[in-house]
Amino acid sequence: MLKTMGGGGGGGYGDEDCGDLLGNDVYNNRCPEAEAIIYAAAGGCDASALLDDNENIVALKDMVALFGAHTMGKARCTTFTARLQGSTTALEYIQLLRQLCSESDINTLANLDLATPATFDDQYYLNLLSGEGLLLSDQNITTRDDQTRELVETYAQDPSAFFGDFKDSMVKMGRVEAWE
Repeated sequence: MLKTMGGGGGGGYGDEDCGDLLGNDVYNNRCPEAEAIIYAAAGGCDASALLDDNENIVALKDMVALFGAHTMGKARCTTFTARLQGSTTALEYIQLLRQLCSESDINTLANLDLATPATFDDQYYLNLLSGEGLLLSDQNITTRDDQTRELVETYAQDPSAFFGDFKDSMVKMGRVEAWE
């Protein structure tokens, strides 16, 4: 369950409340609420599972904008094996990922964005439109419905729209607190 924090509030949860949901401490020590949200998204649910219609905390536009954070970072092969199964789009990309992940080391990492992995930009959305989203949950936002597809297309065509919405959504997410 999610609730909005008061206007000037700090708050948050420590390791004992959230655990290590992602198998590492990427978010856990800095922003445990974000870890819980990201875990839910990475778990294969669609964005609607993270929306709270009763309190209007996170809008669909916010979720699509926040997924854009995946323009940077890496993921272990074990987190996107479902993406490699039975895909009929972006076959060269899928083959590249299969080769990368065929090694026996389960800690092998792949860039979330192969084109511009160290740059915060809108390339993530261009990747999604060409079928090259690394995580299945990412790629699914282009096929979920027309509204999410339109947002992806907007962000791919207009970087300033993405940057503005991402900034606004991050501020909004800073006011969200997880609770039981």
